Amino acid sequence: MIRLNPNIPFKTRGNGAVALRLYLRDENSIVLIKSIIEETLEKYLLLSGKTSPAVVIHRGTVGSSYRYVYLKALHDIVLSSVAKEIVKKNDDLVIMVNKGRGIIGAVAAIGAYPLVNFTYELIVYREFQDRSRMRGIDKNSVLEFDRIHRPETFGNYDFKHRRVLITPHGPDPVLVGVRSCNLEELLSALKVIKVIDGKSIGEFEWIIFRTNQGTDAHLKRSKDNSKSYKAVSIVGWLKEKPRIIKGGHVVFNLVTPRSTVITCVSYRETGRLRNVLRLLKPGDEIEVKGGIKPWTEGVNLNVEKVRVLRLQKHVLLLNPLCPKCGKRMKSRGRGKGFKCPACGFSLNLSSKEVRQLERIVMPGLFMSDPLAYRHLTKPVRLYGRRFKDRHRLMVMSSILIGYGEESQDI
Repeated sequence: MIRLNPNIPFKTRGNGAVALRLYLRDENSIVLIKSIIEETLEKYLLLSGKTSPAVVIHRGTVGSSYRYVYLKALHDIVLSSVAKEIVKKNDDLVIMVNKGRGIIGAVAAIGAYPLVNFTYELIVYREFQDRSRMRGIDKNSVLEFDRIHRPETFGNYDFKHRRVLITPHGPDPVLVGVRSCNLEELLSALKVIKVIDGKSIGEFEWIIFRTNQGTDAHLKRSKDNSKSYKAVSIVGWLKEKPRIIKGGHVVFNLVTPRSTVITCVSYRETGRLRNVLRLLKPGDEIEVKGGIKPWTEGVNLNVEKVRVLRLQKHVLLLNPLCPKCGKRMKSRGRGKGFKCPACGFSLNLSSKEVRQLERIVMPGLFMSDPLAYRHLTKPVRLYGRRFKDRHRLMVMSSILIGYGEESQDI
């Protein structure tokens, strides 16, 4: 399961897509797969809002054009015509509903394989008929799971806002989604995490996906910061001190190495990130990561995270102390020296005392509160960690042994 550019306006909520790799004995199995997909869509698909799904069945090796769509769809806009042209050239089987905009995600999901940086997500499903917004998850069991398995697991709970993060809030079939870098720990969640009536989530239907979530895959260094809906990472210098606007949001202007200026906005919901930005000063060098969105004048950069690279010195200029009585002297005018207001002593100095003050903020990475994370946002817990692919090798080996050498890669 992959997540794509979170800034796309015509996406569904998570902007996600799924790819399943199957090994089949013969070509006739494809007909069976296609019929199963069509029956599933007819049974479960709820057409509302922006729903416009598509399914692509690709046979054989995956060409570079699929990879291109995946990488571009992570941080930019991809036209559906591009995806349609690719499936046409490869003679893929396609199922589309409505306008079939989902063909972009379908092609991208095929091109994402194999994921280099990845995490896992355990998705537990409730009864299909249950459309309530409440999930009834036991908060204490979520906290217990997080305590046992951190830092491998992430995105479970926002301790500042005291809010469970593994439950969606819409009328969809997902009960919970638990994320981790470790497959075995997700299996542990099936026993540890419970609903309020005491049942463990393992008593419901569930599946584990390999995903690009929590990897910052969408954030790419970009020289073009004027194109709406791109996900970017831009280095620059603050033009002036950040200001607070109506609603509690923080706004500042960033000057890039190309001398262009882009307005950056950190919304109130980002919490701690917004508070850090308020401490920055003109000339501070930072790297801003986020999405380009239309603004009242041109575009702005919706800030997801900030890395402070270099800070300007904070200098305070003071009149010298009187060498006779120790009081702070007063200036007699430009270039005329100083005079003590207490004892009247005069000093023919032309410069003031320079005092360098410590900055409250220090160089480093600063992120929003977990409540404001995107699916792709890499949490602090995962920085510096290396991902391993041993589970995929184990599973794929068992599949190949089971089906033998006559299997066809779909």
